[in-house]
Amino acid sequence: MTVAAGDFTVKKYDGSTDVTYTLLTAAPGDRSPAIWRNNGATGTLGQRPTFQISARSAGSGSARALDFVFKWPSVYTDTTGVTRVRSQGQFKGSFVLPQDAADSDIQEMAAQCMHLMAHAGTVATVISGYAPT
Repeated sequence: MTVAAGDFTVKKYDGSTDVTYTLLTAAPGDRSPAIWRNNGATGTLGQRPTFQISARSAGSGSARALDFVFKWPSVYTDTTGVTRVRSQGQFKGSFVLPQDAADSDIQEMAAQCMHLMAHAGTVATVISGYAPT
């Protein structure tokens, strides 16, 4: 089953302000990403945050892999008024989904993993740059 591509709306760090990631291109096939961009962010189009999802066969065809890439440029305006990228934060992650797993197992894995990633403790850990101690 495939998912129709469209825009994604998420909350900013403040928890109340919406941010929209606009679909730039749907995935044309395996190993080619669907790409979204935050067009409301500071900077030129090429300096704005992007999110990508691509899919591929894995494990000699016994599984599907989904690869995620999120890029967050740190943009500033120099003394001449030109926006520039100072540095770029990045997240890369993958799911490997066995093709023989029950739908309910895949659903629970996906939901619980993504909720753990969005948990306040995980967010705080990423912000700090250190694993919980």
